Amino acid sequence: ADVAVALLEPLADTQNTFQAFRQAGAYCLDKATQLSAGAAGDAPAETRRLYSRALNLLDRAVVIARHAAERQPGASVEPEADAQRLRAAAILGLDNPSLALNAAKRSRSLAPLHPLGYRLSASALLAMHRDEEAVMTLLTGGIVTGDRGLGQEAIALYADGVDAEGCAVVGSG
Repeated sequence: ADVAVALLEPLADTQNTFQAFRQAGAYCLDKATQLSAGAAGDAPAETRRLYSRALNLLDRAVVIARHAAERQPGASVEPEADAQRLRAAAILGLDNPSLALNAAKRSRSLAPLHPLGYRLSASALLAMHRDEEAVMTLLTGGIVTGDRGLGQEAIALYADGVDAEGCAVVGSG
């Protein structure tokens, strides 16, 4: 991926390929996620470097995807939505939840039927201590996408303490 990006880097965005930058960014994001799961020693610095590298690559992928969509009327906006979802994850790894929320919202506006955009939005909102909004985002996503897992995640958040009074989720026989 690094070799492909190095070869394509000098090309103008209008002449470039989204997939190479998207894939390289995804690889960096995966590596950063793996390192952060077992962070020790120099891992936090390396993890941050990888999240930053992923974000730079994905920023370029977004620009390339936008140019491609502008050149071809009716073209799919899914490539940009995909890159925005990955950007949101990288930005969350860099501990910037408000910027991550912007990327997640952009992905949701481009591809409202994709559940991951709602999950990333909720993660960003939780990181900003906006728990109730996170639950509402998950519930909305569950309705819009039909993904039952989003509703279950919202219920789990309520059960884990978002609902201080304990009345939002009540079990019955």
